[in-house]
Amino acid sequence: MIQEQKYVDTLNELYGEGNYEFDYIAQGKDACLCLVSAHNQFELVRLHNQKAEIQVSIDAKFNPEKIKTEFHRLALLAHNLYRNDYKRKIEENEIQ
Repeated sequence: MIQEQKYVDTLNELYGEGNYEFDYIAQGKDACLCLVSAHNQFELVRLHNQKAEIQVSIDAKFNPEKIKTEFHRLALLAHNLYRNDYKRKIEENEIQ
């Protein structure tokens, strides 16, 4: 619970409280991956807990106006997740 609150606080700092929506895609012991919708854009955001601070990496950005259908947006997202093997990376964090 404390970990999740740190992630939410970090997202609030980045996007402004109440100015975004997010969904967790995967969460491990010290890291999580979420899809954030803010400023007419979707972003894949990876948050990693490093001691006392949260490191943030924005791995992909999608502009829904340029992607014609929901299917194409989801296909691009799935391709990126597969290519970067997030599931394996997050599971490794649980083991350590």
